[in-house]
Amino acid sequence: MTCHFTWIDSPLPIDALGGALWRLLCRTSEDNAILGIDDSATESAQNSYLKQLKQTLNCGGQLLIGSIHGRLVVSCVMKPQTVPTTCHLAELMKGTIAPEYRGQGLLEEALRQITDRARQLGISRLTLDVREGSMAHRLWEHWGFETFGVLEDYARYAGQSFRGHYMQQAVDDLAIRVARRLAVKNQSATATTTP
Repeated sequence: MTCHFTWIDSPLPIDALGGALWRLLCRTSEDNAILGIDDSATESAQNSYLKQLKQTLNCGGQLLIGSIHGRLVVSCVMKPQTVPTTCHLAELMKGTIAPEYRGQGLLEEALRQITDRARQLGISRLTLDVREGSMAHRLWEHWGFETFGVLEDYARYAGQSFRGHYMQQAVDDLAIRVARRLAVKNQSATATTTP
């Protein structure tokens, strides 16, 4: 299975990709993996998301997409800071992998794409925010992201208030973790195919 990754740095392709991006977000939100999308998602919410995405891309943002057999299965937004004193920082937003493709190595490859692109852009530290205790929170902790701040009333869903964690990691540290994980996977694949 080969996933073809592409970086988009212009809002122009979003009109053509918007429906597929929104469907991927909504499918992922079914397991509470994505913040800001819930079961009341409407056409208005879709339009708002796509408008915000276009604005992010128009201001230097980068959209990573991955497709298998022409079907969108991975997406993540990287939003670099534009102020000169913080231009070494970028925020990762709305990272998604289609549920049926999780656990198949796409995350490692997407993270490799992200660290490579970050280095090309001169970004040395990545930030993100997640709802406390969510699958995404546990995943990013596993990948070495550390909490640098907590917001008590971060998200409200189904009548509850949730804490949010603001997390960070150096691009070089993440790149090392990804390279190690890919090397182990390659060794395992070689060992199983060698008689």
